Amino acid sequence: MRIFIERTQVYGFGKSVAQKARWKAEKALDKYAQYHYNKNGNIIVTDDWKEKNKPTIPQKYKPYAVIETKTTDKNGNVQIDRSYYDENGALKKQVHSGNHGKPKMHPYGQYGEHKHKYTWIDGQKHPDRTTEELDAFDKKENSDII
Repeated sequence: MRIFIERTQVYGFGKSVAQKARWKAEKALDKYAQYHYNKNGNIIVTDDWKEKNKPTIPQKYKPYAVIETKTTDKNGNVQIDRSYYDENGALKKQVHSGNHGKPKMHPYGQYGEHKHKYTWIDGQKHPDRTTEELDAFDKKENSDII
């Protein structure tokens, strides 16, 4: 008894296209394997959401993701924000290039630049959040938006 296996071919999907698809898939996986940096020390943003109108930042997302958003306050001031996620995909830190239009609440830096750090405690639905001045590492990592 002979068994025949039928092979199918998708038009236009040759070896070159298959290799490009594999490379793209591997690159996408690597994108969230760790934080990546430019030669000058700036963090590489994995997800650019600046064009989204009032995006909701998720508390859980992809591991090592860095989401960049843009907001404009009522005075027309533009602020760029970055949300960092840890190895488990939990929101870890947010860096803000301005004071959200509330200088009294965020009297930091030259333009109100600051960060929020998030601490997750077992059983809590929402993390604890602290607001702090940017340290030297944060300033170097985000010097392109500050």
